[in-house]
Amino acid sequence: EPSDWCRLNAAQSSAFAVMVTAAELGADFGWLGTVFTLVYFLSPVPTCMNVVKSKSVQEFSAFPYAMGVFNCSCWVYYCVVTMEACSKDLTPNMVVNGVGALMFLGYVSVFLVYAGSRLTSILRLVLTAILVEALLIGFCEGVVPSLHTGFQWGTSPSLKSSVSGLTCVVINVLLYGSPLVMMKTVIQTRSVKYMPLPMSLLTFLICILWSAQAVFIQDVTVGIPNVLGIILGAAQLVLYAFYCRESGDASVM
Repeated sequence: EPSDWCRLNAAQSSAFAVMVTAAELGADFGWLGTVFTLVYFLSPVPTCMNVVKSKSVQEFSAFPYAMGVFNCSCWVYYCVVTMEACSKDLTPNMVVNGVGALMFLGYVSVFLVYAGSRLTSILRLVLTAILVEALLIGFCEGVVPSLHTGFQWGTSPSLKSSVSGLTCVVINVLLYGSPLVMMKTVIQTRSVKYMPLPMSLLTFLICILWSAQAVFIQDVTVGIPNVLGIILGAAQLVLYAFYCRESGDASVM
């Protein structure tokens, strides 16, 4: 009957409209996340300026920046292989991590130029990060396609996407060790001096934006690290509110 056909067509149109709206909202949150994440990626600039001014890396560690290159590169690869296998739009994620990888590479370069006696150790760290990244990509491109397994990570559309996505999640979960150490320091010293409020707020906001994107595009790999980031960010803000009043460090901004 025409009425049944019209109802079916209307239902299909509504479902399509919902899908389009979700995709558009995912893209909007993704690009907002990109802007704020790039601002966050600028946070090492004062440290690098200090290194250049003093012409020495002093006691600063190059590890966070080498890990930044590695982490961002892993995310770029995940985005590429995932978009190759399905219509999911991870363009904002690919762009922000591609730019981030270049920015962290620039920070590492500053450390290499002014490494002095620490040149060998910093160079070893950088080469290790590059080697591990190359091995991961080599494994995904050379070995994974020949594997016959039904393993699937979350909503990943292919085995390569599953392996690289799970790797990204594990890396990001491990990197949360740093804010946990910072929170421990705040509790031990009963001071928020070591946990600046702007960075805590920025990190919290970034995780909210990427989590929203993950919900709309239905991507578990993007979602898990950022949901954990929201929880950690909220805990940091609670700690700040508590110890800021207690230690009188309200001016720490």
